[in-house]
Amino acid sequence: MPQESNTFRCIYCGREKPAVARSYEHIWPDTFGGGASPDWFKTNDCCGEPRKPKQCNHLMGQFVDAEVARTPFGTKWRLSAEMPFLDTERPQALPLVFMGCQTENPSADEICENWLGSRGEAVYCIHRIDRDDFKTYAGGDPIRRKMNDPGRVYFGLTKLNAYWLLVAVLSVKKKFPGAEIRLLTAVDDPQIAQLLSPETSQSIAERHYLLPRWRKQTQHLNQTWNLDYGNRFLCKLAVGFGHAFFGPAFAERPHERTLREGLWRRPGNSTEPLRIKGKAFFEPGDSGLSKLLTNAAAFTLVFSRTPEGAWVSTFMPDGIFASCMILPASEMLPSDFFKTFTDCFTVLLYPALNQFVGPLPLQAYIEHRTGARTVQALGEIEQRQKTISQIEAEVAKFNIAGSEAA
Repeated sequence: MPQESNTFRCIYCGREKPAVARSYEHIWPDTFGGGASPDWFKTNDCCGEPRKPKQCNHLMGQFVDAEVARTPFGTKWRLSAEMPFLDTERPQALPLVFMGCQTENPSADEICENWLGSRGEAVYCIHRIDRDDFKTYAGGDPIRRKMNDPGRVYFGLTKLNAYWLLVAVLSVKKKFPGAEIRLLTAVDDPQIAQLLSPETSQSIAERHYLLPRWRKQTQHLNQTWNLDYGNRFLCKLAVGFGHAFFGPAFAERPHERTLREGLWRRPGNSTEPLRIKGKAFFEPGDSGLSKLLTNAAAFTLVFSRTPEGAWVSTFMPDGIFASCMILPASEMLPSDFFKTFTDCFTVLLYPALNQFVGPLPLQAYIEHRTGARTVQALGEIEQRQKTISQIEAEVAKFNIAGSEAA
């Protein structure tokens, strides 16, 4: 009977690690639906022991997945995928969209972030200035926010409606756990009052700073971007799915090492171009292809094997898409995946439903999108989707009275 090895090779760093360091990791981020996905969207071949933050599981989440998820686009994608499935009888938290930071800071050592709620609520979070490493992260340093500087949050409503008010409060509390939370809109509701923080001399001063900005129709905000936005994320996907498709032999291919070099390249630290084929998130691409394959309520992943090689392509809910070569044809390995699901197949992830559809042959998905046939699982989900007009009509009965500002 074969004995279990007491070591394993981490697919991300490529190093041999003790078996006790083996951990469960989402190749596709949990925040984009990776928690409810096929088993091969996850791996146990990732190092990550508790209380050892410099191991790959922690680093992939905080500095690779977050590079995409914690940005204005990442937060917008999450909201787009959740809104169509909103339960209009039971308010729930929805993702907030990061807009940027005020050009004039509230104090010498603090900044004020602007976020946007699901129905246009203006949300402001004041917290200490973080290291430059976190300038591209919506919300700044996530560990610092969680541990000792959760911030002070204020928000103003655009709709005086009890349903949207509860959605806004729940969304703010979920996004900023531990933060002091206050309304800029005066609403006489004891249930809401219990969820808000009491006033202090500091909060009164901060209201004087925020109210003129909230009332302005136009605001000037700062955003900081990495020029190679998302490239490490694409390399991570190619590494993870390469190991899922081709097994241990993938680690012996030169292209696997090239992908890991791209994965560990820190933004702005190298002028050497990446030796990886693909399309970055904001490079020009085929808009017709994007329109055909994008599902506005899901994250759509397409896996393909072409004469050039094996690929992973991601289509986000707003039509932005990217791709990365997993393995060139010159290094190709056999794979049961491409035998079973044909050379092109797709998986759709619905984070709001904790559900996925696929793998589907790409041709079947295209025929469903064009109306040539119906994929039953997709059709059933589409029956549950609502437009924003339908949602607004259903919650209109919760309209309330209130004044402009506290």
